[in-house]
Amino acid sequence: MWLAVDAQPGSLALRDTTSGDVIALASDAADDQPAYRSIRVDLAELGGADYDVVLVPSSGRSPKPVWTRPLSAATAAVVDDKRWELRRTDEGHLRLAHVPVVPAAELTEILAVGDGIRVTTAPTGELSLLGEADDVVATLTDDVLTAAAVSAAAPQLTRVMAGGLPVRRRANDLTDPAFAVPLPELYADDPGLEDRVRLRLRWSGDGTLMARILDPEADQ
Repeated sequence: MWLAVDAQPGSLALRDTTSGDVIALASDAADDQPAYRSIRVDLAELGGADYDVVLVPSSGRSPKPVWTRPLSAATAAVVDDKRWELRRTDEGHLRLAHVPVVPAAELTEILAVGDGIRVTTAPTGELSLLGEADDVVATLTDDVLTAAAVSAAAPQLTRVMAGGLPVRRRANDLTDPAFAVPLPELYADDPGLEDRVRLRLRWSGDGTLMARILDPEADQ
């Protein structure tokens, strides 16, 4: 977490929302801006509680919660099926929350191979495409997605699954992962339509891998 507030006497700290314990923060940021008091800390060693961000006055008085304007969208990487989120309470105070997320398999590699796309995950598991009604639209052979695997599928948006788990972008910290590195496309194998896209892979807003099946005869 990297945080800056208007400069005033004291130090930034975290206060456990349950116990009230105040945790001092050791920052590795150079405090070289006289108009601000800033910290940059690694949250990996924090426990799984929620914390209010507070300023501990140098006079020894009680810590004061840090007020914030409405926050812009932000996200953090998932670690052990949890991630940190900065939130604004009803009173306008800054809070650090440790939020569980849906368990998922992480994408480790995606590669165009021959006439298909190889998808590798950790943990591994049978790869499939799950439709909007949670029905299995296609099953991947040898972890390779091909046009033949979706030949009978109607145009639709599907989720890529590995062993029954959604596939998630590793260490995703983007609010819109769709603008990350472009993903390979799958082209139709129908005669005369080999230059038309049959399937596009993309990242959803929460960093899970989606596959949109297209009609190669339709306008794209």
